[in-house]
This record gives sequence, C-alpha cells and structure tokens, in this order.
Amino acid sequence: VGVMDPAGGSFRIHTLNIARALATRYEVLIVSNFIAPFSAVERQALPEGAVVEQIDRKAFFAEPISDDTYLMYQLGNNQHYSWIIDEFLRAPGAVVVHDPSMYWPLSGNAELCENFLEEELGLITGLCARDMLDWNNRPASAALMAHATLYNRAVLQYATEIFCHSASTFEVLRKKFPDTLCYNITLTANFLSPEEVVRVEREPREKVTFSLLGYQSEYK
Repeated sequence: VGVMDPAGGSFRIHTLNIARALATRYEVLIVSNFIAPFSAVERQALPEGAVVEQIDRKAFFAEPISDDTYLMYQLGNNQHYSWIIDEFLRAPGAVVVHDPSMYWPLSGNAELCENFLEEELGLITGLCARDMLDWNNRPASAALMAHATLYNRAVLQYATEIFCHSASTFEVLRKKFPDTLCYNITLTANFLSPEEVVRVEREPREKVTFSLLGYQSEYK
C-alpha cells in the first residue's frame, strides 16, 4: 500500500522500488489512491516474469482481505501518506518506515493527529502539546513539538512487522516496540535512474560528511 503519483514522481519511484524487490518472490498488487499505467521503462525494470499490478484503494479495501494476503504499508514522511494511516488502522499489517516520526503523515489529517496526542503523551501533556502545535502564531514551538514528539506509538503499536533503512531509526523503534519484529534493511538505489549514482574521489585522510534536508526542510 503506497503512494503512486504520475510516472517519474518520487513517491511512485519509492513504491516501485519496494514492489520490484518483493516481485522476485511474490505476486505484488500495488494499492494506491492514484492509478497510472506502468511505462515501458518501468515494466522493463521489473524482474522477468514478475506479476505486479495496481488497484485503487477503495476497490481493494471494499472487499474482505484473504488470510494469505501479506499487507505492507509504506509510511513516508509527508502528508501525502495520511490516507495510508487511515487504511492501516482499519487493516493493520507490516510497515516500511522512512522516518521515526509519524507527525508529517499525520499532519494531512488534523483530526487523526489531535486524537493521537493524548495516546502518545498522556492526557495532560497531550493537551499542552496540542496548544503548542500552532504553526501560524507559534512556529518555533510547533516545530519543536512536531520533532520532539514522534507520534509513532499511536500508529506503530498495531504493526505486525516494522522495516526501516536507518540504524538510528531501527534502534529507536526496536526499543520502543520490543514485542514487534523490527528489521533494518538497505534502501536500494533508484533502479529507474541509475545515472543518479554519484562517485566521489577523495584523499584517504579526508573526511566527508553528507547531509540531506528533504521535505519540510525549513523545520528540520
């Protein structure tokens, strides 16, 4: 279950990368709120003989889910994934987490976000946190609260398995959810654009640090 924007979109590429990996062993059905036919390049990049199809989220979740269906939800770090949290809470499964904080996907659903404050922090602290999340009048305190409060217990406590691709995120989630299987996996390169791979030549003693500020970088 993931976001599929038009061909070439970054969300679509994330979803297709996961589908491509799963398709080496399983039949894959991509459930999304946007359906666009696979391009010739996308089809060619899939494993030979792989079965990968798409279905609209409403059509998929309108029918009973069979016991042999393995549900995997991709939870990205922006509000475009808020609808996935809705579906996940109705039919929990495994999750792929790109960020330990669930604030940004929850921010696409104000009612959902507010309801989770008390569950994550407790009643009194939750009420205080709700008052701080005022992006218009108190952006500094709102940014502090958004990133200090991970909002993930209210969501991930229902996950059957958790997959992440960061050692630090893995440690946070493994300790917070000791009864849930957690995996730290390697995030593969974008198989649709191999030219994006960059090689850096440097002296052995030179230390290079890379930092990436992605979505909502103003507040990160």
